[in-house]
Amino acid sequence: MKPHIAAFAALTLLIAPAAFAETTVEHVWVRATSGLGRVTAGYGVIANTGAKADKLLSVTTPDAKMAEIHESKNQMARGGVISMEPVNAVPIPAGGKLDMKPGGFHVMIMQLSRPLKAGETLPLVFKFEKQGAVKVEAKVAPLGAAGYPAN
Repeated sequence: MKPHIAAFAALTLLIAPAAFAETTVEHVWVRATSGLGRVTAGYGVIANTGAKADKLLSVTTPDAKMAEIHESKNQMARGGVISMEPVNAVPIPAGGKLDMKPGGFHVMIMQLSRPLKAGETLPLVFKFEKQGAVKVEAKVAPLGAAGYPAN
């Protein structure tokens, strides 16, 4: 191997692992909508197996006008009232994971272009600070589902 090619290959091996996070999005699901309902919530597991922290910045779908990352909180000081608030970003620590589930972090998907029926899929794009865009197909679970659909 020529010296300049070997140097380039070595430099590429040193830079590549640090340049990209190893963030994955799995077990993504949303609830079906009722009637002509145009709002649903999305859940899933985000894992960062990389050596550097990453950050979830946004989630989009071509099938809705709006999607926001939200966090549900139990406001004990307000009599145990559950509140839901949008967040700008969610850190995903190196070697850590975020379990987006009912009662915690989730994606609110609003102004859907169509009703969602159980068994369908909904395309979502999770955008991360380091990983960039991660495209997934969310499974549509029945309206009252509490977790990732078995089928």
